[in-house]
Amino acid sequence: MSAADYLKLFMLFGIAIGIVLNRRLARSSVALRIANKHYVDQTDRMFGLND
Repeated sequence: MSAADYLKLFMLFGIAIGIVLNRRLARSSVALRIANKHYVDQTDRMFGLND
C-alpha cells in the first residue's frame, strides 16, 4: 500500500469516529437540555413562579 492509500484509510477512520462522537455528543446534549428544563421547572415551582 502506498502512502496515499494509508492517508485515505486514516481519513475514513477519522470521519467515521467523528460521526460517532458527534452523534453521542448530540444525544447527551439533548439529555442535558431535558434535565435542565426539568430543573428549571422544579425551581420555578419551588419559588411559586408558575401559575
